[in-house]
Amino acid sequence: MSSESKGSSTLFVSNLPFTLTNESLLTAFSDVGPLKSAFVVLDHDTKESKGVGYVTYAMREDAVAASSEMNNKLIQQGSDKRKCRVEWARQRATLKERKEIAKENEMDAKLYNKPQATQPRKVVTSKDPDAVRTVVLSGLPKGISQKEIYKKVRKIGNIDSLDLKDDDIAHVKFDKPSSANTALSKLHAHIFKGKTISAVLLKRLETAISGKGKVSRRSRLIIRNLNFNITQEDLKATFIPYGDIHMITLPTIKAKDGSDHNKGYGFVWFTFHHDAQKAIEKMNGKSVKLATSEADVAAAGGTKKQRKRIAKDVESRPVAVDWALSKEKWEHEQNDQDNNEDVKMDQDANKSAGSDEESNNDNADDNDSKDNSESESEGESEDEQSSQDDQDSQDNDNVDDDEIMEEIENESATDDSEEEDGDKAPPLQDGLTLFVRNIPFEATQQDLYEVFRRFGKLRYARITMDYETERSRGNGFVAFWDMKAANECLKTADVVRATTGTNRTDSMKQNPFQTSSILTADPTSKSAHSLTLQGRVLDVVKAVSRDEAVEKKEEGEKVKHKKDKRNVYLIREGVIFPNSPAGQALPEADQERRMKSFNTRRKLLESNPSLYISKTRLSIRQIPLYVTDKVLKRLALHAVKEFEAEVARGERDALSREELEDTTESDGSKDPKKAFKGRPTAVIQSKIVRQTDRVDTSTGLGKSRGYGFLEMNNHKNALRVLRYANNNSEVTNMMKAWLVDELEQAEKRCKEAITTAKGEKKDEERTKLKKLEDRLTKAKNDQLKDSRGTLMIEFSIENAQVIKRRSDKAEVMRNRALKRKAAEMDEEVSGEEEEQEQEEQDKPQKKQKKGVNKDGKKDNKQEKKTQSENDNGKSDVGSVIGRKRKERQKKKGGA
Repeated sequence: MSSESKGSSTLFVSNLPFTLTNESLLTAFSDVGPLKSAFVVLDHDTKESKGVGYVTYAMREDAVAASSEMNNKLIQQGSDKRKCRVEWARQRATLKERKEIAKENEMDAKLYNKPQATQPRKVVTSKDPDAVRTVVLSGLPKGISQKEIYKKVRKIGNIDSLDLKDDDIAHVKFDKPSSANTALSKLHAHIFKGKTISAVLLKRLETAISGKGKVSRRSRLIIRNLNFNITQEDLKATFIPYGDIHMITLPTIKAKDGSDHNKGYGFVWFTFHHDAQKAIEKMNGKSVKLATSEADVAAAGGTKKQRKRIAKDVESRPVAVDWALSKEKWEHEQNDQDNNEDVKMDQDANKSAGSDEESNNDNADDNDSKDNSESESEGESEDEQSSQDDQDSQDNDNVDDDEIMEEIENESATDDSEEEDGDKAPPLQDGLTLFVRNIPFEATQQDLYEVFRRFGKLRYARITMDYETERSRGNGFVAFWDMKAANECLKTADVVRATTGTNRTDSMKQNPFQTSSILTADPTSKSAHSLTLQGRVLDVVKAVSRDEAVEKKEEGEKVKHKKDKRNVYLIREGVIFPNSPAGQALPEADQERRMKSFNTRRKLLESNPSLYISKTRLSIRQIPLYVTDKVLKRLALHAVKEFEAEVARGERDALSREELEDTTESDGSKDPKKAFKGRPTAVIQSKIVRQTDRVDTSTGLGKSRGYGFLEMNNHKNALRVLRYANNNSEVTNMMKAWLVDELEQAEKRCKEAITTAKGEKKDEERTKLKKLEDRLTKAKNDQLKDSRGTLMIEFSIENAQVIKRRSDKAEVMRNRALKRKAAEMDEEVSGEEEEQEQEEQDKPQKKQKKGVNKDGKKDNKQEKKTQSENDNGKSDVGSVIGRKRKERQKKKGGA
């Protein structure tokens, strides 16, 4: 099932019986809760059911329950019965958005219908269930046949079907997803029949165009400072290694000799946003690579001498790669800057503070520098070209940002441009900036500006946008020039909260019996009228600085986590969601496994209150079968060190203050009996779960099941290991190298054992050595089988009752052992005492016998001798007692 849509209570139901009616659908789903509506989708022409429908509940809680209860449930209509599939309905684009898309498509038709622009690739979005194992090949040579393509791809894996969709596009369906993923790495950016081809999974293409029905324009890049003879083939050869390219546009201009050449800049439209981000990071400041394939060189035109001269210039010319900015947004920025300039002039006239003027001057300087960089890059182009190119570049002197914007009309802004437009506002000063909540999602920044301008002159009004969805978050910021206007706005907001009872104090938050208010002010009331936007009353408070906001957020999370005795918040740690950059780069099968694990763990925690998440124990899956306990431990130790090294190099974020202050330690590190006897390390236990019925004779251990556990000494180190090793493709090669070291040491020990062993033991050691050598050879030749994907690391779920029973059992066994040991010691002591008493009884009898002669008469000599020994304190009984006492003391000391 797809993830839940925020705030939605509508479900999409598929695989319905084709004879099912609206009433039957309503009846089937009304058992869960009251419905607003339920209908079956009919074909527009035949008016027959399509086998799908929509169900809308009155309460979202009922929709959540129905999404799980009704999924795969058998629905019957007469003799027709089928198991339905239930998922959350996708939100349809608003009418305004659909009009914008239509307008953009119309502008695209005008803009991109040029000889120097590649046509956007046609993508068939049929929701094919086999899309996860279907590879789309594009950029194929003209006139290529299916047979030629089949010969190329048949070596990768078994092919179910091959369909040539267009002259240069083919769909190859493999028998399994793993073969499709292998084809991606082997065919993408590969030269085939003299052409550089692209390979992408059909499932990813369908995902990329979902929502608005087209590839997102967030992934468009602008490349400046190009050589005037650069072609589309050159740009493709340069940028295709970073990901699938949807379209390349190279604006051209007519030279005086009638020939066409580019204007010194171009546009590369990637299919996926994270590929575009990667291209910016890798290519910004680098030089373009000329196409080398025969077909691309022929398409580029020109003689070999000209291409050689171009190559020399291209190698020494760094290009600037940035996100493409739409004309609409660019004009909006210009208007904002003009407004700021007007306000600055007013402030000069009123002799206001100069700090605000400096911020505007800085903005103006930034724009001037941007324009200057454009002219400088073009000037460099003129100096490096031949006389003919000099003449061409003179025609290009007037190319500036205005003309560039005309070339990409109605392009969508990227996240960076949005930050420039909204987040990078003038600095916060003395409470002039206010934070606004409850903003309608359909409202624009201009609407927000109009509401607050009645209180005084505004520096800006910004709505915060969600990074992933590019939609409003429902809050924003407004900044005034005058403190009096800001205070008046805050006073009005306080009056609204006081009159409606929606204000909350700190005492209310601390009161456990005080519930939070869900009341909102009446938009028609006189007090709330000035803060009403599209029927919603805005909640306004004084904004805090970014540092304060981060600090408050951390404090809030700290309090929340402190109350969370089961550590449920850790369930999201290590999860890679599909809409994240890392999730988009994952293979489809791996992504599904990770999301399935997340949903299963979440349901377990919801269904059983005895379960909790351990802060120090990690669960690791998708472990290669050759990994041992020692290799796993070595990985953990390496991860702890490398995490801090990457933090020091600035390559990753450090642990937060709250995480560093967490003093949770493993039970193993607290218990001195469980503590590691040797050198203390960050790892308490590393364990690979193994099979009991299949034993590896070379090691004497069971075969690995592909998962294991790591017990770290504290929570901080557990976080470091998880964040470093989770979904890290580099650790696979590390583990192979560590395995080789371990096998070499085992081989050395086995050879030493052979030299000392005899008989059957020697034969066993030789057999073991042979298997170790075979395994070592495979490891060195990289013949060991890897896992299905990268490591999947999560915090382990523990059962409190099982842990308690286990600890109670261990305590009972420990007490029994102590009692048994005490009883044995008592028996030893009592036995020694009995022996001592017996010896004491036997000694006088012997002495008495020694004092009597053969005739039975007294022996005076012996009696005198005994008397003298007693007088000197050297009796045999005393020496025996002393000796026994020393023996008992030695035994007690040894125990």
